[in-house]
Amino acid sequence: VFSASYYHRINSDLEAGGKAVWDAKAEKGPKTPVALEVGAKLYLDRDAFVKAKVNNAGVLGLGYTQALRKGVKVSIAGLFDTTKLDQPAHKLGLSFVFEA
Repeated sequence: VFSASYYHRINSDLEAGGKAVWDAKAEKGPKTPVALEVGAKLYLDRDAFVKAKVNNAGVLGLGYTQALRKGVKVSIAGLFDTTKLDQPAHKLGLSFVFEA
């Protein structure tokens, strides 16, 4: 397995990156031995940010994180298979993080 990645902080509010993975021993068939993914993170203000990523299989990930107060964050995220929008192949999540 070979991989390469790139990360770039464009400015104080925006970050972007990408990753490529090649499995040289992967079986030939419908599943490709190459995986590509790109993503970004945008700070909306000092207490909130959004993230997005998409891969070559058509899976789109979106997330929103908000700091409620010092040491408490809430996040909501979704993973959507854009090739199966009419099927129940999607995931949604909600998390709370408490830090001491």
